[in-house]
Amino acid sequence: MDHAANISLTMVSLALTDIRTSENMFSLHHTEIKKSPLSQEREHYLDTIVVPSDPHTRFTKRRPVVPGIQILLVIAGLCSPYAAPAVRAEAPAATTTAAPETPVDAAFTVPPYLQDLRADRVTVMWWSAGGTYGWVEYGETKAMGKRADTVIDGMREVTVSRHAVRLSGLTPATRYLYRLGMRSIISYKKNSVRWTEDIYSPVYSFTTPSSRDTQVRCAIFNDTHNDTDIAPLLSLPGVKPVDFSLFNGDSFADIRSGPEALARLRSYTTAVDGASRPAVFVRGNQDLRFAYSTNLRSLFTYPEDRCTFAFTRGPVRFVVLDCGEDKQDADPSYGGMVDFSLFRAEVRNWLAREIASDAFRQVRWHVLIHHIPLYGPSGSKYSQPYYLPVLANAVFDLAINGYTHQATVLNRGTWRNPYPVVIGGGPGPAATVTVFEANAIGWNVTVLDRTGKVLIKGRGGI
Repeated sequence: MDHAANISLTMVSLALTDIRTSENMFSLHHTEIKKSPLSQEREHYLDTIVVPSDPHTRFTKRRPVVPGIQILLVIAGLCSPYAAPAVRAEAPAATTTAAPETPVDAAFTVPPYLQDLRADRVTVMWWSAGGTYGWVEYGETKAMGKRADTVIDGMREVTVSRHAVRLSGLTPATRYLYRLGMRSIISYKKNSVRWTEDIYSPVYSFTTPSSRDTQVRCAIFNDTHNDTDIAPLLSLPGVKPVDFSLFNGDSFADIRSGPEALARLRSYTTAVDGASRPAVFVRGNQDLRFAYSTNLRSLFTYPEDRCTFAFTRGPVRFVVLDCGEDKQDADPSYGGMVDFSLFRAEVRNWLAREIASDAFRQVRWHVLIHHIPLYGPSGSKYSQPYYLPVLANAVFDLAINGYTHQATVLNRGTWRNPYPVVIGGGPGPAATVTVFEANAIGWNVTVLDRTGKVLIKGRGGI
């Protein structure tokens, strides 16, 4: 967000004492929510989130209990970390012995980072210092024994700096070892190709998730902008271990060049151990600006090849929306280069299909993630007409947003929001990390600042 947010809240040391609904402000852009039978049933389960002055007080989410019995849920230490899986169809077997290892910095602009991790596949991405042919050797033992690369229309990618190799046919809940190999063409004649010697990365590892996983834990960052030093946040007590990390928008704000984008990408992915645990990137409005914004997509591999997507980890369905920019498409600053109205219509249709899917309905908890809020004084008035009518018929337990640069919570119903909304901080001194964890009977969310102070803490469940 590039302007001061006008948030009508009373804050004391970022501890929210009260949030009151402003019907007049919201009614300008709000579509009346009509509860479906499913949402009416879930209404008994939802409660408000509060940010207490006492950081040890949790906000609660209540569910019906047996008469005379009250169950107190305390969630702690839910997940052990798993590392990420790997990607694509196998190429001819390669020798994995007696090859020299080269320091990562010498050959890799960005070391490996995992994308789109699933129980049976993953994509390993990295960027090389020059145009090269790259592959991944992987397996369940030190011998590895399998090899994958990228083939397009029968031709291997041999002169690229962007590498995205899919490892397929993986076994759920299995630890894999892998390393990257690369070589470059010295000369390419009609009947002769000469290569440099093969170089290899260090050996990394990841573990595939499983549909039988009963818990999940993740760290969420937002609005980091030019401040890529997230190590202090990751080192705070109670943050690690995590199963994956998620960057909820404005992580690549106002990028002007490829080298600048890759430098930020390297900082983020190495900080969160992206070679072993996937790093998920969500677009924010400032990620859509300046010269490199049209190329930003090349840094990632999205599920189903779209920047709005959903994935399941343990008992949670994470649904990622994209609200586009925060101004009208016709704003002169965009120079006629955007059509987010069409984009939002497409996302609306996708969201309706997602909510109706078995993948959505069959999990215990549902978390909605997007950069610009849909509710509150900074709610996206351009996205609300598209998304709110669809969300009115869905059951979400929590939304996690960014954009305002101020850690805030919107209690359920305070802005006609049918679920609690947690908003992270901003860049620099306002930086926060949001830790979300869940198991079969409940979930916790905690927002910490750079000093480790608890700004928001809450839970939902029985």
